[in-house]
Amino acid sequence: RFSSFTYILDKAKIGKKTSGSVLKTLSTYGSYTCFAPTNEAVEKFLQEQYELHLQGERTGITSPYLEELTDSMATEIAKNHIIEMGYLTTDINEGSFPMSTMNRRVTTVEWITDEEGRVFPLINNSALIVEQDLEKENGYVQVVNGVLNPSNKMLHELIEAHKALRIFSDAIYATGIDSL
Repeated sequence: RFSSFTYILDKAKIGKKTSGSVLKTLSTYGSYTCFAPTNEAVEKFLQEQYELHLQGERTGITSPYLEELTDSMATEIAKNHIIEMGYLTTDINEGSFPMSTMNRRVTTVEWITDEEGRVFPLINNSALIVEQDLEKENGYVQVVNGVLNPSNKMLHELIEAHKALRIFSDAIYATGIDSL
């Protein structure tokens, strides 16, 4: 069910000067939150990105086949799915996680309700957590139904999303800092 994502984690390198994989890092000490996309989610993502590539967009994905994924793209994908702190869904407030991903990107959260009245966290406006809080020895796995695209929101947009920070958001826009 997660073999495609496991393949990506194993192919992804933890750093430029080390040969260790992200998968090996996850098996060491520490506390992690791993947003694990299903095989179907990875397959869909690769196909969508490949189709965009064929239309001339620079996606970094030049083939729909997992085995042809470059090391750098595997690293990008893997690090966008891991936060070096274990979070339960009950720890998650609307807005963003307190810590960034291994790729130093902000992970945003929005709580949505489906037709049946069930509430799910939507991560980076691209994937729902469909199975929550699977406890592992060194953290939690949150099963997602899509591959996470990193947030491209600017700081002022993240501040604006928090109702408690409305006065700061208004000040940012009033001073024009948002357009610098």
